[in-house]
Amino acid sequence: LRRKAAAAFLLPSFVLGLGSVRLGVRFTMYAAPAILLGLFAAIDWLLIYTRDRGGWGTFARIGIPTVLLLTVVPPVDQTLRYLPVETVVDKAHAEALIELGQIGDPAATIWTSWDYGYAAQHFTGMNTFADGRRNSGEYLFSLGVVFGSESLDRSADFMRFATLHDNVPWEVWSTWNEMEWDTWLQALGSGVSPIDLLPTPVYLIVQWDAVPFLKWYQYYESWDFVAQTGQLSRVWAISIPQELDLNSGDFQFDGDQRVQAVTIDVLSEAGVLHYDFPKTGGPHLMLNNVTGEVMLLDEAAYRSAFVQLLLLPADELEAASPFKLFYEDMPFVRIFELR
Repeated sequence: LRRKAAAAFLLPSFVLGLGSVRLGVRFTMYAAPAILLGLFAAIDWLLIYTRDRGGWGTFARIGIPTVLLLTVVPPVDQTLRYLPVETVVDKAHAEALIELGQIGDPAATIWTSWDYGYAAQHFTGMNTFADGRRNSGEYLFSLGVVFGSESLDRSADFMRFATLHDNVPWEVWSTWNEMEWDTWLQALGSGVSPIDLLPTPVYLIVQWDAVPFLKWYQYYESWDFVAQTGQLSRVWAISIPQELDLNSGDFQFDGDQRVQAVTIDVLSEAGVLHYDFPKTGGPHLMLNNVTGEVMLLDEAAYRSAFVQLLLLPADELEAASPFKLFYEDMPFVRIFELR
């Protein structure tokens, strides 16, 4: 009875683990304690049951652990041996954050993906707009607008508004009616809103490793508050094309599949080589010449502020947008300061 009462406290964790089918793969970890303790409780009961049964007790105490060692440890060892180590941030990203912490304003706020929030705080000593705890709907929508918008001016206006309201702009939104909300959203990036001086510097980080996040930035940027849904962009990684024609934009991947790109961008330590082709409706191809990674993006993802800030020349961005390049390590990471 005592064991059953204690086990009841594991039930919420077990339910969250089962809910991973709908809630996402990260929730599987919650079921691990309940499942493992349940397994070992069964073994414990078996050992108690066989303890006073002559030779069976000795066999159980020796045999059960031995069987577990032989059946569980080898496959786990093989899996871990070949499982690649994945860090939260790669070396180039970490070095960029360390440099930002040394040359940036300690009072600044950093806009980066919620997944990188804690790492950015650790390496820079600065505050971030979002992090692993601050990742509710308001934060995700805000990051979606900033990184997913096609207009850099729209992104900048949103960041200014958030900064001027202590990075909790939704406290202002909640006081508006639907017409006021729509009017404000439509005015972002139009030059209608006055540009106020920011009380503290604001930095924005874009990095190659975060390109897969684009589909989620787009999803929240396109959020329909009535239908309670957004539009997912297509962003996917492919192997290095077997053939890549920079004159026509044709490339071959995944066997015999041939596709013509709308644009091709080749990123290297020297910068970005951009190629345009007379094609519509196809994917945009981004090739990291240093890592050998290739990403395909649909039109919406490619036109996003995130990709513009990652690819466009610094002088072009500074001349035509409110973002000034603060740190660059092409083709891995760029840091901008909002002017």
